[in-house]
Amino acid sequence: MPGKKQHFIQQALLKGFSKSKKQIYLYKKNKPNALLVAIKNVAAERFFYGKEDGVTDSSLTDYENKNADIIKSLQNGIIPKKKENLIRFIQICAFRTKSLRQKSDYSTKSLLNKFVEEDNLRQVLTNLVEDELKKNSPYFASIPDEVLIQMDANKKEILENMFCNLKYMSASVKERIMNTEFGKYAQKKNIPKFTSESFDLNRLKKNPLFSYTWEILSFNESIILGDNPVIGIDAEEKHSSLFKGYKDIQFVYMPISSSKVLVGKKNANFNYSAAEINTMSASLSHDSFFAADEKQNHLINLISTHEKSFFD
Repeated sequence: MPGKKQHFIQQALLKGFSKSKKQIYLYKKNKPNALLVAIKNVAAERFFYGKEDGVTDSSLTDYENKNADIIKSLQNGIIPKKKENLIRFIQICAFRTKSLRQKSDYSTKSLLNKFVEEDNLRQVLTNLVEDELKKNSPYFASIPDEVLIQMDANKKEILENMFCNLKYMSASVKERIMNTEFGKYAQKKNIPKFTSESFDLNRLKKNPLFSYTWEILSFNESIILGDNPVIGIDAEEKHSSLFKGYKDIQFVYMPISSSKVLVGKKNANFNYSAAEINTMSASLSHDSFFAADEKQNHLINLISTHEKSFFD
């Protein structure tokens, strides 16, 4: 049965950044110091995936229970033998987050709002009428030639009337766009598919991450976990979430415990220090990160500083 408090980062991963396995240090944006809180209360929101049917949260719970050995192996420094299972684990960790939801909402709403802008509406209507007034259009095939000629002569007036009607409708369309949770919809639609036992793992062999070489690096310094846990680094050493895809991505890393980082690479060696990894993780976090100690206050001001460039 789905719970009311639904995690967008699984608790087993969070436990890798906790000394007691029960409490973790939470660093929040605009908060001066870390808070020691129960793991069950972080990276979670009430009905984050929705309470309508509980399918999404239940599917994640089932997946985590049946694949608990993956996170245990990684935190013990062992890469799973079947790469398809590793890639699916990484994809789920990246896709279920609050950060991805916000990015998906922003991108979709920006695109749709551009479409319903006045200038774009005029151009779309003009192109549509120009195309449909052609005699070979199926929409006008049954209209007599003399009527088509008359319509063509009054095209400007027809366009203006259509534009006025569509402009009136676009106001309600914009309101619906703003009130629709596109990111949540995408998660609710796709997570049950990704986590299902019937999911075809062979599909993941076509995923760009499948061709990467994977290893686990150990660090003496404390590693943090951002609430956007999977990070990509391109050829120019710019870091980002995987939301924009895999083009030019040379490395993918994911902290899996306070001393270990899972790294996927194309060709070059991954030579980043713990401090550099923590800086990238904090700057790409949505609003918080997690650690096994309370010595990371210097990173609080970096939270979301890189992520917000996505929305500029």
